[in-house]
Amino acid sequence: MIQGKIYLVPVPLGGSSMEVLSAKVIAMIHQLDTFVVENAKTARQLIKASGTAKAISQYQIVEIDRNSPLAAWPELYSLIKEGKDVGLMSEAGMPAIADPGSELVAQAHINRVQVVPLSGPNSMMMALMASGLPGQSFCFLGYLPAKKDALRQKIVSLVNEIRLNKRTYLFMETPYRNTQMMEMLLGHVPDQFTLCVAAGLETDKEYIHTYTIKQWKKTNDFNLLEDNPAIFVLAAMY
Repeated sequence: MIQGKIYLVPVPLGGSSMEVLSAKVIAMIHQLDTFVVENAKTARQLIKASGTAKAISQYQIVEIDRNSPLAAWPELYSLIKEGKDVGLMSEAGMPAIADPGSELVAQAHINRVQVVPLSGPNSMMMALMASGLPGQSFCFLGYLPAKKDALRQKIVSLVNEIRLNKRTYLFMETPYRNTQMMEMLLGHVPDQFTLCVAAGLETDKEYIHTYTIKQWKKTNDFNLLEDNPAIFVLAAMY
């Protein structure tokens, strides 16, 4: 029997319209019968919104534990060995990037399962291209430390790294801590550095601004950052 494949299926950001997905992605959602997801309820809502002709009950939804995603691998691999193609979905954007699904993709490669990526929304890449900051050499850091002292130390270290390697750095924060992140950046990053904040991408609360730290200090336009998923892009432009 021919072994199945894993398709990496992107989804809209922040509950935005399915129109942001390509016809190829929509067709694949309709074609697949089995999906591995973080949240079964939101996955079913998305599949239904895709306009599938199949009843939602016809789809097999395997939910993974964010803290132990590999626990789902035996069931997933069993389906693949039976010849079933499986779709891997994130809660937003592209799966397996800053996402627990990456562990399943790694396991697929270990077991010689073909992995098929599909293109779609990605908040990190969208923030970088909208920032106007150098993209030839960049690094995505995920979440920075949550505690203030550790965050301050990380930002100071990051400033030194940027001075040394001239690289652009991207990171994100839990929405309710966005204001704290801005305060720490404005307090510990040199005035001449440049910061882009890209929040609420592909939603009606979209907010994308690039200023020097000195310019940011003169603006108090942080209201749209409240409870709005954000990507921070930091570089030295001098």
